[in-house]
Amino acid sequence: MLHVFQLICLASFLLTVDSYPNPTGSSIDSACSELMPNHGSAAQTTQPPYNIAFNPSNFAPGQSVTVTLTSQATGFKGFMIQARRANISQNQEYLGSFSVVASTIQACAGKALVHSSNTVKQSLAFNWTAPVTPVGDVSFRVTFVKDKTVFWTKIVSNVLMESVTTTSTVTTTYQQ
Repeated sequence: MLHVFQLICLASFLLTVDSYPNPTGSSIDSACSELMPNHGSAAQTTQPPYNIAFNPSNFAPGQSVTVTLTSQATGFKGFMIQARRANISQNQEYLGSFSVVASTIQACAGKALVHSSNTVKQSLAFNWTAPVTPVGDVSFRVTFVKDKTVFWTKIVSNVLMESVTTTSTVTTTYQQ
């Protein structure tokens, strides 16, 4: 009888665990293209109480940029962030890679960063590394999750400008 009770308790526990943060990223990857969590409710349409900041304000290919997500009020339990081209007609490709920090994992084939813990966060900083080849200006797209039923999707940062340096060759010819 004790084993039956333990089995029922285990089954109840497994049914109540959220599957969104998954160490392999498999259930998260289905949210990649639309940045829509599988929470069973609609996204908020009001202005989100969150900010996306980055430093420096421009980047070169291969450079790391510090990205900071902050709350203006009650904090956020979850997020998903991607970098895409700022040009709307070219922004379907995920760009660069994100460094994993505490309570985060990579998703979307390493091109996005998501929460792995639903503890409330007021601020979270991490690095994004640009591709080694020029990609043009970038913006970050973020879904912020206040709780399971209250979230904002596709929040777009200001534009992170790419500063491609050009090299020129100077040839000096000596005539005698």
